Amino acid sequence: MSPMNFYAGQSKLLEMMARDVPMMETLEHLALLIEAQSEGLYCSVLLLDEDGVHVRPGVGPRLPAGYLQALNGTPIGPDFGSCGSAMSRNEMVIASDILSDPRWTGYHGLISGEGFRACWLMPIVSTTKRVLGSFAMYYKESRTPDKDELELMAGATQLAAIAIERQRKDDELQRYQLRLEALVEQRTVELELTLMEQRAIFDTATVAILVVDGERRIARCNRRVEDMLGYEPGELIGLSTRVYFESDAAWAAYGQATREALMAGEGFNGDIVAVRKGGASGSGAAVMARRLTRRT
Repeated sequence: MSPMNFYAGQSKLLEMMARDVPMMETLEHLALLIEAQSEGLYCSVLLLDEDGVHVRPGVGPRLPAGYLQALNGTPIGPDFGSCGSAMSRNEMVIASDILSDPRWTGYHGLISGEGFRACWLMPIVSTTKRVLGSFAMYYKESRTPDKDELELMAGATQLAAIAIERQRKDDELQRYQLRLEALVEQRTVELELTLMEQRAIFDTATVAILVVDGERRIARCNRRVEDMLGYEPGELIGLSTRVYFESDAAWAAYGQATREALMAGEGFNGDIVAVRKGGASGSGAAVMARRLTRRT
């Protein structure tokens, strides 16, 4: 692949990340892009679990199908193959000959049977210096990387880090949103239960309770008020408080007295003669008025 095509491939990778293309698809495109730079090159990306201990499969478009899966769940460490060593030490590992490299003891059978001999790895590191995984380059011949190949591998790990770190941040944001939604739901249930308890207390109170708005309309009342005045449940809501006064003058006088007391920050205590539905004379009632303020 020509340098121009390589740069075009890099641009496409960045575009895929910007368009939120799934991480695995982006990493596979990266592996194929790097493989196209050298004949006989095979690439893979392995991920490090968020526990910082275990390997998780990533991508390896042209590697044996079972190879990456066989590594799933293996712990990292200085003697756990090239990938485990690179991730645990957070440094590049060059195995020019897998068959003679002591770090590959116990792992030869996973890949050497396919003819692979050389394996070079670089850890993929986040902007906070946290190891995210490893980028590997394989050849079916024993060899060490030259300067250009080292630069190619370094560039690949940087691109992989961008893709993986973006996905990790998206995952963390989603987990945070789910936790927040759960908290909101829990709080909503708690508030609903509290309101139910308050309504039960309000509705079953043995004293008459009304909530009146600024225009002296009835916004809410309990069953005791309705029974006392002869109304059906809910029938008083929205009506003017004038309905239970003997006259306009009595209604106006009561309104003036309560308004002055409430505006002064005080409560109002007094007596009225409550008129029942239909105009029937009611009995005298002691009244207490208090101003309610909305909590924010």
